[in-house]
Amino acid sequence: MAYETQKCGVDGCPLPSVSARDDDFGMEFFKCHKCGAMRIPNDELDRLTVPPDPTGTDISLPMRVLFGMRDRWFQSCLPGYENKEANILDVGCGDGQFLQFLGTKGFEKRHGLEVNPERAAHALKRGVNVHSDISAVWNSASDQFDLIFIWHVLEHLEFPVEVLRSLFPLLAEGGTIIVSVPNQDSLQNRLFGRMSSLVDYGRHVWYWRQDYFSWLDEKYDDWNVTRVPERNMEYELYSWLDSLVSVLLGKRNYVHMALKKGATGFVNKIIAATLCAIFTPIAVLFSILALIFSSASSTITYRITRAT
Repeated sequence: MAYETQKCGVDGCPLPSVSARDDDFGMEFFKCHKCGAMRIPNDELDRLTVPPDPTGTDISLPMRVLFGMRDRWFQSCLPGYENKEANILDVGCGDGQFLQFLGTKGFEKRHGLEVNPERAAHALKRGVNVHSDISAVWNSASDQFDLIFIWHVLEHLEFPVEVLRSLFPLLAEGGTIIVSVPNQDSLQNRLFGRMSSLVDYGRHVWYWRQDYFSWLDEKYDDWNVTRVPERNMEYELYSWLDSLVSVLLGKRNYVHMALKKGATGFVNKIIAATLCAIFTPIAVLFSILALIFSSASSTITYRITRAT
């Protein structure tokens, strides 16, 4: 994919006129001083693709534990999640593991949207109803969606706001879009810069701070954007482990590539698992602190509904 613009997708965004690069925790960006969005320069985009997870049809035990954390969080703060008849769309569903997990929780109406053919093929093997574009979702789904998850996807897209707006017609009356993205102001970024797990500098196109979505709420009268309380222990704990091990070994996303992607061989899996066991007490402590002081959390999550 060629990234030829700097537009964030918001009408009137002045970012295309910005030529100077700003430094942010050791990373270079073009910053929009109106909405706060930060775009990585094209010459820094050196690893655009997201590697697929290993093929298979079962959810691994570590992923079940992590998804269980997400499930408990959603039960506590997401209206409509308790409804097992909810029609669900996971945008950027990847290999389909989260939708497969939702199936084990009793959700039957599950659809995925995934543009990467290899990852979509993996999702199909897991029994996920996956589509390659929004028009295919329209043609397949019998009803609009009660829950639309956009889980760590927007940061990869050239025009994230345009994608959000294109999904709005798919939202049922009373439905909710759940958006989660990395927090550029996180404690991990402040401590580790480019070595921080979720920053993924070189692959992510866009970077945001917490006030960006509040700005969107003011910009679009038909949106109601509210912050979801950050109790995302799943991403917090996993990312702290990845960051700590990566800094120790000097290799970015070491745990993620070794344990989740299975891309670095058996020996690295053993090393990653051993170091994770050693660092877990420290990671738990930092995770709790980051979630208590939500401005330091590794992710920011928002709920978008139709304005009334």
